[in-house]
Amino acid sequence: MRNLFYLLCFAFLMGQGSLVKAATSWQADLVKDGDKVKLTNPRGALSLTEDSHVSQGFPVKFEVACKDGLDCSKLTLLKGDAPALASGDSTKRSFTMADDFLAGGGQLSVKLDGKDVVTIKVADPGPGSAPPAREDTTTADLPSLLKTNCPPSIEPSYTPDDSQSTGHGTIVVNPFGQVLGALPENLDENDSLTVVVMADSRLAPLLRIRRKSALRTPGVLRTVGEDVKITIPPQQAGEPCRQVKGEFRDLAPGTAEFEILVQTGSDQTQVGSFDMVVDALYSGLLSFGPIRSDVVDHKFTLAPAPSGTGKIIVASENGDRETLYTVFYTPFIWGKRDIEKPISRNLWYHHVNPALGITVNNFSDNALAGITIDWGIIVLSAGVHFSRVSVLSPKSGLAEGSPFTGAENEIPTQKRWKQGKFLGVSLDLRAAAQLLGAVTRGAAGGNP
Repeated sequence: MRNLFYLLCFAFLMGQGSLVKAATSWQADLVKDGDKVKLTNPRGALSLTEDSHVSQGFPVKFEVACKDGLDCSKLTLLKGDAPALASGDSTKRSFTMADDFLAGGGQLSVKLDGKDVVTIKVADPGPGSAPPAREDTTTADLPSLLKTNCPPSIEPSYTPDDSQSTGHGTIVVNPFGQVLGALPENLDENDSLTVVVMADSRLAPLLRIRRKSALRTPGVLRTVGEDVKITIPPQQAGEPCRQVKGEFRDLAPGTAEFEILVQTGSDQTQVGSFDMVVDALYSGLLSFGPIRSDVVDHKFTLAPAPSGTGKIIVASENGDRETLYTVFYTPFIWGKRDIEKPISRNLWYHHVNPALGITVNNFSDNALAGITIDWGIIVLSAGVHFSRVSVLSPKSGLAEGSPFTGAENEIPTQKRWKQGKFLGVSLDLRAAAQLLGAVTRGAAGGNP
């Protein structure tokens, strides 16, 4: 009888252990519902109609399988503004939530590509209901876990969009923020970024990656004190290291800064940080340079008559072409562009854009319209030049070579718009300013 009692007690305890483990695992499917999406087939302790159960002291793993061609890589899970730790690919997404993340109950928001899918209510078991400490956890010195040598398991990459409007980059760092695999080129401000932290597999569930809005001096590393200890799960056989991923979008141009945090009880401690450059996108460019136009403003003056007596009217400008210095604005009609990156060969036509220009002198009497072909800092232009030029007044009956007895400023002229063709070459205004500054500094340095 006593043996039967012990056997029943053992079976009860094993059953309780199974319940506890089941309560730490949620599963569901993401499917299309007309023009919307929804979570279906909840499993484990997940409920979509009432409070989902949480046992304090136990992390929750929430796995979502994406059906109907939905992209799981765009799925996020938030409590307030705080994202849950995520991993997976386009078909399956896994979220790990530490017990402190779920402390106090509340609501979790599931979003697909930033749009709400469902809100999950989390029940707070309340004080005193926390289960006893698990035998499969232990304490460890945080610095020793941070120093675990974890080589990168994936290669850093940058994949531009086919239209070069958006792209995606992947960077690999260690928990201190030291870059193990840098991006092959800078991100654009509208690119997305995956940050992969290679860390000790026992530390990985406690790591968080967060973007900071403030800018700091790049390269500063921060570590925690030697006296910090944390509670960690056991290390799985054959898994000394694990990836921790963070997904980020809408990066502001300039310097983007990230910090790596470890969950220490109810607090988060920064253990590392890193900075990276994000290039700005431009909607157009300004260029400066000369054009050669077949519209010439033949202003008039007086010259001695061939007969030697009196003066005749002559044009002050000879030739049928004139050089003018201009400023052009070229809008990028094919979309905003990162000017630090070359355009792929199959998008060569992105170099061809319309342009509007003015002349540096007498800009109110000149207007230019045409097309430009930009290549690096060089901009070639061609088009139509509209210019308001001086002509002899038709009412005066005078022409070039006519005798005139008055003063030069009394020659009867009027302004008339004339159009012609132009060709030009100019420099990106940023490069032109840098070149002018270098010449100016060189000239100043050469003076005694």
